[in-house]
Amino acid sequence: MLLDFVVTHFAGPNISQQLYVNPLGHTVLDTLMMGILKSHTSCSPFIVDDRLAKDKRFVGEDLDVCGRWDADSPCIRKLLSEGHLAIPPDWKHMFCHTSAQALCHSIGTLFGAKFAPDINTQLPVVCS
Repeated sequence: MLLDFVVTHFAGPNISQQLYVNPLGHTVLDTLMMGILKSHTSCSPFIVDDRLAKDKRFVGEDLDVCGRWDADSPCIRKLLSEGHLAIPPDWKHMFCHTSAQALCHSIGTLFGAKFAPDINTQLPVVCS
């Protein structure tokens, strides 16, 4: 898994803050969870984060985390050419074991490393 490589090869106390929080203040786990939500639910971005209130859909929604479609798939191209902005809810399926397993594996990878912060530590929000 790519996350294993990043943690193994770039590990160290100086990189931990960069690894865990993006410019919106989302942690790696936040981002993974949003990836699962955008592919498996009809949840809107503003429900996840007030700062995403202007967004009609999640960024990258045209890439299904389970591999059923991506931005180059004929079904996505047709959908976009017809003027649809978001993936129809009936294309999505309820939480699957693959996405839950990926999230659990990522938690273990990130918070099992020697330099990892305590999972209960409140990380500062990084504003851009």
